[in-house]
Amino acid sequence: MNKTSIKVKLISLVIGSILIASLMVLGNSIMALYNTSEIITGKFEKEAYSSKELELKSNVQIAIKTIESFYVKAKSDPKNEENYKKDALEAIKNIRYGKDGYFWINDSKPIMLMHPTQPKLVGRNIAQFQDVDGVYIFKEIARVSNNQGGGLIRYKTPKPGTEEAFQKFSYVIHFKQWDWIVGTGAYVDNIEASVNGMKDMAQDNIVHTISITVLIVSIIIALICFIVLVLAKRIIFTPLENFQNGLLDFFKYLNGEKKEVVLLKNSSKDEIGVMSTVVNSGIENVRDTIEKKNIDEWIKDGVNKLNQTLINLKDIQAVSDKSIDFICSHINAGVGVIYIFDEREEKLSQYASFAHVIRDELSYEFKLKEGIIGQVAFQKKPILLKNIKK
Repeated sequence: MNKTSIKVKLISLVIGSILIASLMVLGNSIMALYNTSEIITGKFEKEAYSSKELELKSNVQIAIKTIESFYVKAKSDPKNEENYKKDALEAIKNIRYGKDGYFWINDSKPIMLMHPTQPKLVGRNIAQFQDVDGVYIFKEIARVSNNQGGGLIRYKTPKPGTEEAFQKFSYVIHFKQWDWIVGTGAYVDNIEASVNGMKDMAQDNIVHTISITVLIVSIIIALICFIVLVLAKRIIFTPLENFQNGLLDFFKYLNGEKKEVVLLKNSSKDEIGVMSTVVNSGIENVRDTIEKKNIDEWIKDGVNKLNQTLINLKDIQAVSDKSIDFICSHINAGVGVIYIFDEREEKLSQYASFAHVIRDELSYEFKLKEGIIGQVAFQKKPILLKNIKK
């Protein structure tokens, strides 16, 4: 990790953060989808079972109404009450609803009083009847009826003609006047199948939604990463590269590998801009110091060489000619002239020259204060000419 560049570290940090944040959002979305699906399927399941319970209860209430009509007759004719009971049992026995709906009647002992599809049970004590899970069905029916006046009982029992046990709902109501418990039931495996089908469909929808979401999120992440990389390159990476390259060039300049040094590019006011400003100040100071040192050495070297050139010369004209030739060559001047000032006539006359051709702008003689040459002689200090037009 220590050998990894700042650029790679920064890109990894940004992209990693984006991926982690995206995965967290995606994970929360998936959890929300599953939670919503469970809530919806759970609500559907609860409503379906409640609807079935209400349906069974309504059917039993109809049977109770029928029994009540016979009870009213028996109450007005007590001597024939048993006959009315038999008639009531027969009436309930013959009632059918739906595809295979029927009613049975037992008492709270519990003794089976009437069962239209299993007549062999009539007159028998049915307290020991159990379902596949060990629930004593009719004991539970008697308990609910005696304690609550009726209610829903859940148990498992095989369907007619099969050995496999299925969930079944039965609803019972206690007709206390005759101690009759009237009940009806229905298998609810169709509800379970509907709920399972709904769960499977929800699962398929969730998987499809997750696939689409992952695709969209991936595209968004790719776009965000692309935009971040473009912006990072412009705002961070390019300034960092310029800063790095500028420092490397500066070190090469210090080592003598380069003759010139360029200031660092600085177009921002952030940390990189502040560092660039400080480094540029240091570069300018070092450059000025080195240039001054180089100039001093160059002048010293030139003076030494000029002394070596003039050491054996005795004639003033020869000294002047050699001096102007050496100076012009040493400073790469195109033209050079030495003028002698005549105090009596107050004029400057050419005494020695280098590549000089007499022309109007550079004459052979000048009076004091005449032209640039005359001004220099009068002021006794250099005059720097800039933007000279040819």
